[in-house]
Amino acid sequence: MKVYVDGENFIHSLSDVLRKHGKIKTRSDIKAFDLLGLCQEALGTREPEILYYTTKLREAEEDTHGKDVADKSKEIIAWVSGWNTMLMEQGVEVVRAGHLKIREAFPCPQCGHVRSVFQEKGVDVRLAVDLVLEADGAPEGVNMAIFSSDSDLIPAVHAVKAKGARVKNIAPEHLLNLGLARTCGEWQIITDQQFLKYYKRGQKSLTEAEGESGPVPAQPESPLEVIQSEKEAYGDEA
Repeated sequence: MKVYVDGENFIHSLSDVLRKHGKIKTRSDIKAFDLLGLCQEALGTREPEILYYTTKLREAEEDTHGKDVADKSKEIIAWVSGWNTMLMEQGVEVVRAGHLKIREAFPCPQCGHVRSVFQEKGVDVRLAVDLVLEADGAPEGVNMAIFSSDSDLIPAVHAVKAKGARVKNIAPEHLLNLGLARTCGEWQIITDQQFLKYYKRGQKSLTEAEGESGPVPAQPESPLEVIQSEKEAYGDEA
């Protein structure tokens, strides 16, 4: 069974749970997670084919956005590079799509400061297109799963089900989107305890890897090295 994971939706949910239980302070504290194990348990299958959808990243221009935003974009690129590598080591296919948009947030009511925020654009569109294309080329009754709480995927689910596919929605219990879940017709909630269980397993695997081969190499001191390596590996999609 193919599992289509909305990456930003997933990491946002995971971060919320880990912060609530005092495991992390920011998402950059998350170094490992057993996504394969979580999907195996949620779907009751030993070999799910997991596609993890994430944003194509580019370094923000300091002249355009300022030094703080440029530095933040470098930090994001460095963290995402390590996160994606960890997922690929589990056999997860990382799909880069869309882009990361920088926009200004509302001014602070106290001081008037306007900060810049990073926002994904286009990733859900790519995920929806891939869902429909998969249903087009698959036999009637093929099973798929969507790990997301995004109602923007509802039209794609309607199209896929019209082609005879079965779609299951996987979502955190605190963020289940009833519209998406009911459109799929089948859903599976992920509890806080399941998130914590597979976070712990991911951390254990990381510790064991460090014990066997020494400390896992740290991210390059300069995020520019990460950007360059991403470009060498993926070209303009990095």
